[in-house]
Amino acid sequence: EAAIQSYPFAATGDYRIYPGPNSNSFVAHVLRAVPQLGTVLPPDAVGRDFLTDGRFFEIDPDGRDMHATLYGLIGFAAGVR
Repeated sequence: EAAIQSYPFAATGDYRIYPGPNSNSFVAHVLRAVPQLGTVLPPDAVGRDFLTDGRFFEIDPDGRDMHATLYGLIGFAAGVR
């Protein structure tokens, strides 16, 4: 529930289909915030690489996966999941 509440693009008008934030960006945000779920979105999920707060790089809270992105236009993820 805390991951859902912390999503910064929840207001009306915050979503864009491409490159994000969109519904996949929301799910990716929750999955990164709760790594205990042990899953990720498929590589072709549009918006999965959109990181919140305009960041270009992020390591999951458990330190097992890392994500790099250029505003969600292109991204790279590597790690256990």
